[in-house]
Amino acid sequence: MGDRANVKIVQHSNKPDRAENIYLYTHWGGHDLPQSLQCAMEFARGRWTDESYFTRCLITEICKSATDATGFGVSTYPTDNEHDILEVDAEAQKVRLLSREGYFDESKDWEKECRKVLAELTFEEFVALPLSYSSETPFHVLDTLVRSKEKATE
Repeated sequence: MGDRANVKIVQHSNKPDRAENIYLYTHWGGHDLPQSLQCAMEFARGRWTDESYFTRCLITEICKSATDATGFGVSTYPTDNEHDILEVDAEAQKVRLLSREGYFDESKDWEKECRKVLAELTFEEFVALPLSYSSETPFHVLDTLVRSKEKATE
């Protein structure tokens, strides 16, 4: 039981061919994670171009409701998940919605073989989304955005 979701925070090392990732996992707040990320990004606005401070701000803000040893996790790999994955890339100044399809297929490398970008927004576009003003869950608002973009390109 739970409402699990992940934010993938891309970390760019000093080696141009290698990016590493930090995954922030929530056990109970999955359906609200886009809105939590949006609030954390607004809090960290002054650090959007400083990857290490920006990452710390995201983790601190998203996990600020943690009052015990459960509810959130931080790792270098994705953990349990029930929603599409939010990817944050400070270097590119983008938030991407990645399909969770194939996420638990252990015969495949999800990052290399299954990664599918459903939507890509600039930081400004993401924080401007009306996630808290909708009667739908934040992930539903993002899904609607994806469908409307797909129709526009048909």
